[in-house]
Amino acid sequence: MIKYSFKKQISNDYLSVLSIVMLLVFWGMFAFGRYFGWIPRLRRNPSPIVFDQVGHVIFLSVLIIITIICLAILFFRIRKLKRLCSMGEIVNGVVIKLEAFKDRGRIYYQYSFAGNDYEKSLAIHKSKYTVGFRANDALPVVVNPNDPNESYIRSLIDKDYIDEK
Repeated sequence: MIKYSFKKQISNDYLSVLSIVMLLVFWGMFAFGRYFGWIPRLRRNPSPIVFDQVGHVIFLSVLIIITIICLAILFFRIRKLKRLCSMGEIVNGVVIKLEAFKDRGRIYYQYSFAGNDYEKSLAIHKSKYTVGFRANDALPVVVNPNDPNESYIRSLIDKDYIDEK
């Protein structure tokens, strides 16, 4: 039985990390603008954006849309991974290659299920759970038996998983 871990998901799953960071940044900008009455510009023009009543309404409208999108992404990722933990089967897989850029990357892996071979990739956020992967490493993969194309690396979502390396 695989125990789903929200903490591991947030540490490793790039879409989940991105959703939470976007929420924090935009809500932080909104709070800063409400408190100080302006928001600093990030590009060429050094003058700040004045946070007047119209700017407040526009920013809040955009913020609500961004919040809905980020929460929807996070909700669907959580739901997908919880479902995978509850009904998934564990198979052996192999890391094909890794790509990394600063704090994010992608793991390409392959596995066999029901006589078919599958190659998948997973966008990751660098963490203590992901830095140890190397090409040609064996790894356990959780596979949805109803849709073998749906899979996830077990060590990145299982609360009780201990790597035997």
